[in-house]
Amino acid sequence: AGRGGRLAVERYGLRGMGMDGNRYRRGRFGFGRAGVRCVPLCLVLAFVFPPLLNGAEDDLTEARRLLLSGKYAEAAELYQRLAPDNSSAKLGLARSLAAEGKHAEAVQKLSLGAAPDAELDPDLHAELARWAFERGDYEATGTHVEAALRQDADQLLARWIQGELFRTSGKLKEADEAYLGLVRFYNQHQAEIRSAESLRWIGLAAARRARWKRLTDQFYFLVGELYPDALKREPDYWPAHYELGLLFLEKYNKAAAAEAFDAALELNPNAAEVHVAVARLAMVNREIDKARASLERALEINPSLPALYCVLADLAWANFRPQESIKLLEELALPLNPVSEPALGRLAACYVLLDGLPEQGEESRFRRLVDQVTARNAHAGEFFFTLAVWLKERHRIPEAEQFFQEAVRRMPQLIGPQAELGMMSMDAGEEAKARQLLEGAFQADPFNVRVDNLLKVLDLLDEMQTLRTEHCVLKFDGERDKLLAGYVAPHLDAVYLELCDRFGYRPPQAPLVEIFNQAQGVGGQQWFSTRLLGLPYLGTVAASTGKMVGMVSPNEPRLAV
Repeated sequence: AGRGGRLAVERYGLRGMGMDGNRYRRGRFGFGRAGVRCVPLCLVLAFVFPPLLNGAEDDLTEARRLLLSGKYAEAAELYQRLAPDNSSAKLGLARSLAAEGKHAEAVQKLSLGAAPDAELDPDLHAELARWAFERGDYEATGTHVEAALRQDADQLLARWIQGELFRTSGKLKEADEAYLGLVRFYNQHQAEIRSAESLRWIGLAAARRARWKRLTDQFYFLVGELYPDALKREPDYWPAHYELGLLFLEKYNKAAAAEAFDAALELNPNAAEVHVAVARLAMVNREIDKARASLERALEINPSLPALYCVLADLAWANFRPQESIKLLEELALPLNPVSEPALGRLAACYVLLDGLPEQGEESRFRRLVDQVTARNAHAGEFFFTLAVWLKERHRIPEAEQFFQEAVRRMPQLIGPQAELGMMSMDAGEEAKARQLLEGAFQADPFNVRVDNLLKVLDLLDEMQTLRTEHCVLKFDGERDKLLAGYVAPHLDAVYLELCDRFGYRPPQAPLVEIFNQAQGVGGQQWFSTRLLGLPYLGTVAASTGKMVGMVSPNEPRLAV
């Protein structure tokens, strides 16, 4: 994770570390009590009814293959024949329906044939808990989590959802204990875990705790071992590729994220969640048409996916259509999950943009929304972080800074706000302050490609020559662009005075102008792009953040050719 001279665009290296920060030992434990208890019954059934068992087992295997490959209708048909007498088939049938957006029918199928006061299988309770949580019904979530864990204290999906329920209700200590419990379960029972899905829930808990506790080695482990191990157990398990892709996307490792999402879609071209993730990646790449196409595909597959409408709102926001964003959020995203902090944070940003930030004590729809969110979760860091990110995208810098700081105050476990504040300082030309913030963000998350790249830009800027004119500050390559700077300096002062007269405004600080040329084997175009975005992909040669102007040197070798 150390920083070299080249800009980071590739995958980082991997090491085999246990998820508690220590190296783990494989095969340390044998089968647990549950495995031993089941063996005699299985042997008896297999001896007495071998054709019956083998036939049902084969049908379940085939149905799962169809489900994982995205052939949902065929999978549902096969599961339907087995569902009345088989909880695994019931679960598979419900998931087949849910994958196509038939949420109500899927919930009904999970409780098919059960009396009102009957106990469902713990796996079914856990799935109902997951769906209730994703729809914002936290009361039902808690009921199903409790029922699942009452029957099976090691139901891993239920334990993961329990942690998430604690998190979204502001019980961060209890949430951390729940995530840690899943990590410890893995370290103590690794040899017993046969299910790729079980590793998924463990991986999600480990990633959450790694972010909160700054356990950077855990990301090496997740990417290098845990999710690959899930695929060894079940090669068709596309969610493992999907979760890998989300980790890479979180770190702005775009090439690795694209590779992981492509692998998931190769296994299941009808995974709506993956199409939404591909749209998010396209938005980072500013590939608007690709993002729109991926969202349209997701909409065809599963129109009941809450995250879909948040990304559609992102698309409208990027196209300067806040009213359309409000409509998408209020009419489509929030009816699916009325307490979603990512959706509500986006909505709050729309209110600020259209109405302005209310004065202290002033009544407004923004204030009502904030009061509702914080009453439900006093540590609603994700809400304020989302709000700040959207405002930053619309260059509402003072408000964005205020809400990034509020996100940190509410939830210091978050690793994103400090990085964003560092990037905002870069945009403001406050490079010393930016370095302090970005160094802290890098220590917390050394895999964030944008943070890593911006620190490399700061290192380069320290090596560049500085020329202070009467009105501006000019930075440039002292060897390649010394002659150019001699022509640029007087021109800057002349243009500065002309623009001040035209707009009737004189900036309180001298504007910063930076000219990038080839350095350390990286082209000036890439350095310039990274100075503006943190990523070397901006397809222009000059831009301004308001207080800083960046440009590619006309002497840059690739431009000169």
